[in-house]
Amino acid sequence: MKRFSLLIMFSCLITAAMANNYYVVNASASGLGSFRAALDSASSNYADDSIIFNLSPSDTILIPGEVTLLTGNVVFWAPLCQNITISAAPGNYNASIAAGTNSLVLANLNIIHMSEQAVGGQGNITLYNCLFDSDSSIDVALGDNGFPGAVGCDTLWAYNCTFKNNMARSNHNFFLNTYGGAVGANYGYFYNCTFDSNSTDGIGSAIFTGFGAEIFNCTFVNNWVDSVNTNPGEGGVIAGFGASPQFKIANNIFWNNNSTARYQTMNFSGPVVSQGCNILPSNGVDTNFILIPADISGIDPLLDTLGYYDGCMLTFGLKCHSIAIDKGSCRFFTTADEEGRPQQGWRDVGAFEGGINIGPDVIDTISISQTADLTNIFNTTGAIVNYYGHFTDSTSVDTGIYTITAVGVNGCIDTATVTVVYAVDSIDTTVINGIYGVTTNSVMRIYPNPAREYVMIETDKSTMGGSIQISDAMGREIFLQPVISSLTKIETSALAKGVYFVRLNATGWITIRKLVLE
Repeated sequence: MKRFSLLIMFSCLITAAMANNYYVVNASASGLGSFRAALDSASSNYADDSIIFNLSPSDTILIPGEVTLLTGNVVFWAPLCQNITISAAPGNYNASIAAGTNSLVLANLNIIHMSEQAVGGQGNITLYNCLFDSDSSIDVALGDNGFPGAVGCDTLWAYNCTFKNNMARSNHNFFLNTYGGAVGANYGYFYNCTFDSNSTDGIGSAIFTGFGAEIFNCTFVNNWVDSVNTNPGEGGVIAGFGASPQFKIANNIFWNNNSTARYQTMNFSGPVVSQGCNILPSNGVDTNFILIPADISGIDPLLDTLGYYDGCMLTFGLKCHSIAIDKGSCRFFTTADEEGRPQQGWRDVGAFEGGINIGPDVIDTISISQTADLTNIFNTTGAIVNYYGHFTDSTSVDTGIYTITAVGVNGCIDTATVTVVYAVDSIDTTVINGIYGVTTNSVMRIYPNPAREYVMIETDKSTMGGSIQISDAMGREIFLQPVISSLTKIETSALAKGVYFVRLNATGWITIRKLVLE
C-alpha cells in the first residue's frame, strides 16, 4: 500500500521548514484554494502545518484520486457544526488520507465514502467532532492483512465522534485478517463516541485495539461480525489482545449488536475487569470480560433513533424511563456529551447526556419560568419549538435565568435551565447545534487582562476542535485560530490600545470575554 511507504527527509529541510496555515476556500477538486492544493503545500513543507476549511456550511469536497501522503504533523480544522464533508468522488476506490508516521488531528469534519481506510498512518491520530460514514476497506490479496474501515493508526484519541456504516472485509476464503470494522489501532482512547452499523468479517465490528484502550460513555448499536469465510472468526464489538489494566471500559451501552462468530459484545485474549456502569445484553458477552455489580445486564436501554438531538453530532437519544439516564456514575473523564452539553449531575450511560429529551412522546405542555437574575453567561434565547429541545428566538424574554419544563403525554418530565443576557433583537444570531450557545465561566480564562505584549487563553479540554476569535469594538475580526491546545498564546503588541472581545466557539455553546489592551 502506498500510504505506508518509507519517507526519507533531509535534516536540513526539516530545520529550515516553518509551520504554516493553508486555507481551503472552495470545494473544487484541484486548483488555487482547493483541498488538493492545501494538501500538496502541507506535504511539501516538511513542518507542522494546519489546513483550515473556510467553506460554506454543508459543502462537499469530492476527491477524484488518491490523497497525497502527508509529511510533518498536520491539523485539519473546519468550523463547528457546519458539516464540511470530504468524500471520494463517484468511481474512486482508492481515496484515503495517509499520514505516514506523522501525527494527524481532524476537527469538525465528515469523512465519507473513502476506501482502503479513510484515514490512516503509523503515527498518532486525534479526532474531535468527526463523522465517519460509509468508509470501507476491502482486501482482495490472499493473506493480506486487512485495514480497518474508517481509521487505522498506532494510537487514536477520539472525542465526540460518530462512526456509522463503515466496513472492513478480507474478500477471500483462506485467512481472516481484518481488524476493526470502523477503527483499528494499537492503543485507542474513546470518549462520548457513537458506533452504529459497522461491520467486519474478522475481529471487532466497531473497534479493534491491539494492546490497550479506554472506552468511556460510548454507545454501540447494530454493529456485527459476519464470518462468512472458512475461519469462524472471534467476533466482538470491541476486540483486543490485551487484558486489565490495559483496557478500561465504563459507562457504555452495547445493544442489538450481532455476530456469527463466538462473541457478540467483547473479545479479549486475557481477562478484562469492567470499570462498571455498562449496559449489555444478557448473552454473547465474552467470559474474559468480567462484569461487576455496577454493570446492568439484560435490561433494554430504550434507545431513541439515531439523530442530532439539538447537536451537530449524530447519536442515539434516550427515551423516557431509560435505565441509562443518570446511571453513569462509575467513571466520567469528560465534561460534556457527544452533543456538547455539559454534564448535569449524574452522567447518563452512553454518549447522550442531559437536556430536554422526552423521546418520541408527544409533548403535552411546555412552560418557561424565570427563577433568578444572573449576567455574564452567554446562553439561549429561551423558546422551545419541538420535543428535542431546540431553541429559537420566536419568543422574546428578558435577561435572567429561566427554567424550561416539558411534560410528555405519558407523564415524563424533563427540565433544562437556560440563561439570557442579551435581548433577542441584539443577540448574536450565529446558531450552533440548533441553539444559541450554552456555557459557564469555567471554560475560558484570559490572562493577563489588561494585556500589553501578549495574552494567554486557557480553555477546557471540551473545547478542543473549536475556535478562538478576537474582534475589535466595532465587531471586525482580527484573529481566528482553531483550538488545538488547552493553552493558546496570542501576540498583541501590534494591536491598538482599547477594548476587544475574545469569542470561544465550541460544540454546543459560545462564550465571550472582554479583553483590554493597554
